[in-house]
Amino acid sequence: WKAAWLNYRLGNYSAAAVLFDKQIDLYAGGKEIPAALYWRGRLYADQEHQPAMAAAYYETVSRVFEHYYYAQLSRDRLAELGPVTPADVAMLSSIKREEIPALTDDVPEDDEHVIKARLLANAGLNEYIPAEIQAADGSEQWGAFAEAEIYSSDGETFRAMRVLKKALPFYTSAPIDTIPMGYWKILFPQQYWSAIEEGASKNGLSPYMVASLIRQESEFNPGAISNRNAFGLMQLLPSVGRSMAKEEGIRHFNEVELLNPETNIRLGSRYLKQTLDKFDGQPAYAFAAYNAGDSRVTDWQSIGKYHGMDEFVESIPFTETRDYVQAILRNESIYRALHAATPPA
Repeated sequence: WKAAWLNYRLGNYSAAAVLFDKQIDLYAGGKEIPAALYWRGRLYADQEHQPAMAAAYYETVSRVFEHYYYAQLSRDRLAELGPVTPADVAMLSSIKREEIPALTDDVPEDDEHVIKARLLANAGLNEYIPAEIQAADGSEQWGAFAEAEIYSSDGETFRAMRVLKKALPFYTSAPIDTIPMGYWKILFPQQYWSAIEEGASKNGLSPYMVASLIRQESEFNPGAISNRNAFGLMQLLPSVGRSMAKEEGIRHFNEVELLNPETNIRLGSRYLKQTLDKFDGQPAYAFAAYNAGDSRVTDWQSIGKYHGMDEFVESIPFTETRDYVQAILRNESIYRALHAATPPA
């Protein structure tokens, strides 16, 4: 993968094409496959002028990895190609979406194990909850949800989300209608939605963008404090909090106020808007700067010639920042799809 991408960036497109196809053929289950499929499609479209082949690769990303960052890019590229019938590529037919097990969010509330699990939660004995739920008949279809729902009902959204992320590692490739909505609402929380909408509206932002950033920064844990001393839902440094509070007219500001969800969202939305403005309203640049700092993004912009934002994002040298940017863009797409299915409360 690294060799393929390096050749692509150097303009050695023939060598890159061979390496992308080798990556796809030899490591079809690898995490680089969505990107390899997308960039191979780009080469077919832009360098080899074979739209049917490009469409085959884009269609595979969109079909198999439905909510991935590269799936949305692939759908955009397919729209640009217009009415093209994808070519039949044998290698691509073996790439399939991960199987989704039977799931339900209909938890049997009168099950003795569920009742005991709730009592354990009331006693603060969370470590015993998973085993208790797993002892119930049929829990393979609803056990993870039942456990997550217990944490969520106690306000521990982040803990609930982690349970389902672990139990459903395939959720980012699953169509919305293949997983019960109860799961999605825990995976993509709608807590503090009125504050999110207010902060977004005041700063000309999309509430889905703000929620997506919160999900990536803190998993909706208002008490989160990072090892870099960033506070709260939107993980603001005290210096940023003070600066934004001053602009908001908040007097006698204390960094502890960043642990208040409404205050954090209010100040964080303002900061996100200012970061966007610094980078001409381009979300990918702004998210990269939010994670790695403005100066690094400016440096990355200056050291490479990029034929589109997709090349810039894939070229971000920090893996954490590259994954972060892609994840927020993916989160926003899922939030929008969930809103279309059922608007936030």
